[in-house]
Amino acid sequence: MRALSHMRRLAVEQTSHVPSKKIFKRQAETFLFTNSLALQNKQAVAECFWKERQPQCWAENGYIFDYSHLTLWIPEVTSEKDGNYSCWHATSNAEEQKTCLLDVTGKGLLMEYTVQRADQLDNTALAVGLTLPILALLATATVLIVKNKKKVLSWISTCRHREEEPEGAKEDVSLTNDPDYQMITKRFQEYLESQTQSMFPNMLQKHSFYFVPPVYFNKTRYRKEIYYGQAVFVPEPVDAKDVRYDQAMLHVFTCLHDMAKHDKKNMFVLTQFKYDDYLKNLGSEFQRHRLPVPAGFTEENQNIQCFDLMIVHRHHGVLVGVVKAVGDKVIQDDQQPLNDMIVKEVTDAVKQLKKGADMIKHLMSDQEQSPRVCQTLMLPNMARTTLQRVIADQPGLVQGMRECLGKNEVSDPTELCLCAEDLENPRMLSDVISRMLTSNNTEDGVPMTDELYIRILSRFCGPATQSALEGQCQSMYLPKTQVEAVSVTGDLYRRPILSEDMLDLLTKERLFLVGPPNTATEAGWRELASKRSRCFCCQRTLWFT
Repeated sequence: MRALSHMRRLAVEQTSHVPSKKIFKRQAETFLFTNSLALQNKQAVAECFWKERQPQCWAENGYIFDYSHLTLWIPEVTSEKDGNYSCWHATSNAEEQKTCLLDVTGKGLLMEYTVQRADQLDNTALAVGLTLPILALLATATVLIVKNKKKVLSWISTCRHREEEPEGAKEDVSLTNDPDYQMITKRFQEYLESQTQSMFPNMLQKHSFYFVPPVYFNKTRYRKEIYYGQAVFVPEPVDAKDVRYDQAMLHVFTCLHDMAKHDKKNMFVLTQFKYDDYLKNLGSEFQRHRLPVPAGFTEENQNIQCFDLMIVHRHHGVLVGVVKAVGDKVIQDDQQPLNDMIVKEVTDAVKQLKKGADMIKHLMSDQEQSPRVCQTLMLPNMARTTLQRVIADQPGLVQGMRECLGKNEVSDPTELCLCAEDLENPRMLSDVISRMLTSNNTEDGVPMTDELYIRILSRFCGPATQSALEGQCQSMYLPKTQVEAVSVTGDLYRRPILSEDMLDLLTKERLFLVGPPNTATEAGWRELASKRSRCFCCQRTLWFT
């Protein structure tokens, strides 16, 4: 077991390398770490390119790439990361390829590798040499079993009990209890809390509130193209569903902001967050921390999306919210009837809320006392009467909403949903939010304390959790403070953006006349331009300003 544990640790920490001198000397455009899966296809997990003589690196979710040491880290090892890793750069050839094998299963890690090497080298002496020690070990083990029969039976019973545990509940106890890992985890948590309090200096002061990010960013997708040596960003055609969702989220975001300003609630509001963003921005110093992460959370349906917003109240706890744009106030493009669409969206929202609450409890499971987590469904385009009418003949959905919202004894679960009429003014919204956080108490969790408040925010809003702006052809992180928001907004406005019709102007040959209109000079130039345009083989389009 020690040998297998040692080999697994080596496999996890194995890295693929290329000669660093060649990378810096050639300034190769890209180099990849690729994972050869069972189907023999390659998947890029890390990539670097040069921009203005500086390296820009990207890594797939679940991987961390340290460019200074050309090292690929795998913080949380799962079965999806099983495979053979190799490293390339733009001018590399097959001889320069370096590979390393990661066997997540750990079954026969040492023996299978040795036997495979023996088969490849066709070295029968090596196979015989391995067989004799194995037989000797088996004979010795048999003698030990006979002498220690009771201990062996007790050990087998313990192993059988562990095998019956869910796979997600198993963890490497030796690593968790290792003093080095415990010290790293402690320093990591202290670092998160100190940095978070520096980012939000008034977080514990009365009547202070923060939105992370401070503004809402729409889902605008761009593609990058090169015209005459200049990189430009071209907006992709918008999706009607994305537009409706952004409008609904912006409406809720604005109402919550007005409510916070009006009532001076002491809280944080987190939006545009994804589970994969959690504690992924780590330095090399804290790579081996043992805080709970989403990869260790087992869920039957991994396709369930993340929640849309999370309110962390200083006194009442955590409120997870899912926003759905469906409603009688929105024109739907789908041919599906409105009632069926509402039932589908509410059903999906219940699944999202349940997973969101369970995920937060999992991520805070290392604490002696977990925070109280409440859930709510937000429908800014739907009246409560419409929701009541649609779900009236859906008893299964009604019961699911009661269980999800945490009040089985409530006859009408729509009372714990946020509908269009609740967003009419800040005071009404404040009453609804307070009712959800106070009357929707569950038996699980404890009231919020300052220590727990800081700890939650340090993990979800601190420097190690970094969300990216969706739809961008190059990585751009969402801001957390108002200063960062101003900087990111300026960067977006400074981008050279050209729409499709503007690109059409660059692809056709055109003749421009510049001068004051309605003058004799302008009329003469117009006549001259018309004559000259007929002299060319290609037709020119005239523009006058």
